[in-house]
Amino acid sequence: MSSGRRYSIIPSEAVSDRELAHLQIRVLCALGAHADSKGFCVVKQRTLANEIRSQPGSVRNALRRLIARGYVRREQRYFGNGSQISNRYQVVIRTAPASSGSVCLPADDVTVGSTTREADQESSGSASAGGVHLPL
Repeated sequence: MSSGRRYSIIPSEAVSDRELAHLQIRVLCALGAHADSKGFCVVKQRTLANEIRSQPGSVRNALRRLIARGYVRREQRYFGNGSQISNRYQVVIRTAPASSGSVCLPADDVTVGSTTREADQESSGSASAGGVHLPL
């Protein structure tokens, strides 16, 4: 993770999911802090474990649970010779209908600390499929 201050974007329903343990939420937050604007990141499980002060085996188990619950996708990657390299993860932000007091933005148009023209148009119009809900 970069030395600069980062925000973590995670699915809001994960926070209230009683099937997730605190460690699993922390792993999801750490993944979110590494993720790009589409939710993708390549990070070692050992790195995640160090960042949240846990063990790699515990992180591995937490990732399995997050994948099973649909909050994370994993793409296994390999060298040309068939040996595995680090996994590529995606934090999954599900599409949900906009509720009162929120605006639905397409994930590609979300920027932290500023807005885009598309985001401004969305806030004055209808909600877009494949979006991220932000409080107004």
